[in-house]
Amino acid sequence: DIGAHIGTTVMPFIKYYQQCVAYEPQVDNYQFLCQNIRSNATAIGSKRIMAKQLALGNKSGEVKLVHTAFNSGCYKSVKGKGCRSIRLDDEDISNIDFIKIDTYGSDLDVLKGSIETLTRTKPLVQIGGNNKEMFELMTSIGAVLFECLPDRAYYYFPNETLCIVPQTIFCFWTGSTEMSENRRNCLTTIKNCKLITPTNLEQYILKTYPLHPAYQYLSEVHRADYLRTYFMHFYGGGYTDIKLQGGDWGENFEKMASGKYDACGYKEIGPNGAGHESVASKWEDLIGNGAYIFKPNTEFTKKWYTRMRQYLDDILPILMHNPAGDARDCVEHNPETAYPIGWSKILGFIFHPINYEFHENVLQTLPKPLFYHYL
Repeated sequence: DIGAHIGTTVMPFIKYYQQCVAYEPQVDNYQFLCQNIRSNATAIGSKRIMAKQLALGNKSGEVKLVHTAFNSGCYKSVKGKGCRSIRLDDEDISNIDFIKIDTYGSDLDVLKGSIETLTRTKPLVQIGGNNKEMFELMTSIGAVLFECLPDRAYYYFPNETLCIVPQTIFCFWTGSTEMSENRRNCLTTIKNCKLITPTNLEQYILKTYPLHPAYQYLSEVHRADYLRTYFMHFYGGGYTDIKLQGGDWGENFEKMASGKYDACGYKEIGPNGAGHESVASKWEDLIGNGAYIFKPNTEFTKKWYTRMRQYLDDILPILMHNPAGDARDCVEHNPETAYPIGWSKILGFIFHPINYEFHENVLQTLPKPLFYHYL
């Protein structure tokens, strides 16, 4: 808790965490912070909060504290003397789940002095403001803006602990049609399955990365294509079609947790499985789109997600006037309709050229789902 004031954040938040280090440089606020910790020692445990009378910034030394507003917590660090200042990177803290930074104008300096710690521990970060420089710094080290409110912004770091380590496998059912008994039976063969439906989808859509406006006009199949791209980029972990599984994924999740690979899938079935003709002859280097595991926020997933959105930007004006007519609508299946999107246009057509570009970082050891008895 950087800018702990009198314990405004740390006192309610300590119930969620084992320990907290609270930094408050202003002497009066620091004394009240310590008093609040002592007063609540019985309830929270006397050693769970460590208070330090320090300012945090971009370099170690001394700073002057300037009162910038009416509130007793509104102190900013400027050049001068009177208070000891350190970098968070100089502290010996091995594991951090959450960082709150609220230093009334000094937040950017705090971030600059915390880059090594942030990239090593990948915590959730709450910043008491958000400007272009902060956004560029955070995104440059791999953070994603989760939500931006008037008085604070939240960033998170997509990494293997999100969905790879707990071995989460996402499945999507994007329409209102009841799932068949065969499909329900297929779900029982998928370990650690997290089924995403219209009922719970919004819980996973980032405030700063909403669904594309075209999503509502897509067929249910194309919505699933869209969502696997979105989830593999922002969350990572596993994806599979709702089909019977051909084997256990555990060993492949363990390989992905090593961080050496961008993705793991099964070898594409043949040249006809390639979604783009330019890589049909390279099919042996490709993975199929029926199941895979992805490390999130890689150059692979960034290109995949970005190109999908670019395609939807281009097609949106036509799509708005010609939405999908049924769950499996596409140019090939329903040539008499005006729905403008081909079967593999949102997924394989975009995915496979990028897959080939990064194929040296992709494993082909995942068990293949069974492509029969699932409807």
